[in-house]
Amino acid sequence: MKIKQEASGWPKWCRSEEDKRKYIKNYYDREGIWLNAENIKKNPGLRQLAKLMLNSFWGKFGQRTNLPQKTYVSDVTVFFDMLTMIAAYTTAQARLKLYQYLERSDRRALYADTDSIVFTVAPGEWEPELGDYLGDLTNEIPDNDIDVFVTGGPKNYAFKLKTPDNEGIQTFAKFRGITLNHKNSLDINFDTIFNMVVNNRDGHITVLDENKIARDPKKSKIITRTEAKDYKIVFDKRVILNELYSIPYGM
Repeated sequence: MKIKQEASGWPKWCRSEEDKRKYIKNYYDREGIWLNAENIKKNPGLRQLAKLMLNSFWGKFGQRTNLPQKTYVSDVTVFFDMLTMIAAYTTAQARLKLYQYLERSDRRALYADTDSIVFTVAPGEWEPELGDYLGDLTNEIPDNDIDVFVTGGPKNYAFKLKTPDNEGIQTFAKFRGITLNHKNSLDINFDTIFNMVVNNRDGHITVLDENKIARDPKKSKIITRTEAKDYKIVFDKRVILNELYSIPYGM
C-alpha cells in the first residue's frame, strides 16, 4: 500500500513544502502508514505493480479449490490458505461502496466496474467527493473531461477526451481479451466501437494476433502462435429499453 501511494505522486493540492508535510501527516493519521517524501513521484508502472500485488494477496484467499486434485495433508495450517471469507468480504464491501455512488448518480451513470464509475454531470448536479485515502475516489483524467463515451459491454468501452492529453492522445479504448497493439488498434478503436454500438450492433470485427504468447500444456513450454479473435457487442447484463438507454435487471 505504501509503494502504491508513493508511486501515485503528490496530490494536486500539494503546492508547497508545508502542504507536502501536511499530506504525509494526514495520511499517517488516516491509514497508519508513513510515506517517504523522497519516494513520492508519479510512476505508473510501479503503481500498477503495487496494485496488482495488493489485489493478489487477498484474492489468493478466494482462489478456487474445487478443481480436481489429490494431496496428503498432515498439517492443519494448510487450510489457513483457504479463507474465502476474506475475499468475499473485500469484494462485498467494495460492491456496497460502488452501489452508494450508483444510487446517487441514478440515470447519469453510464458505466461501472468493481472500483470505478463513469457518469455525466452538469452544473449544479451532485458529484462524488474525491480523496487521497483508501476507499476514496480519484479522477482518472485530471484537468480534462470525457466528451464522448461508448460501451459495448463489461470491460468493453472507449471514450474521447475534450482535449488531447500530454502525449497528444485524445481517444482511449479497452476491450477484454484483445491486446491493443499498434496493428490491432488500426482495426478496433474508438471509432469502430462507436459505429458498432450506434449503427451495427450485430456486426463483428476479427482481430488477428500473429505473435500471441501462449502455453503448450502438453509440452509444458511457452510458444508463440497466430490467434484470431472476434469482437462484437455483448450486452446481456442489462435491459435495453430504447435506443441507447438501459437499466439493470430488477429495476
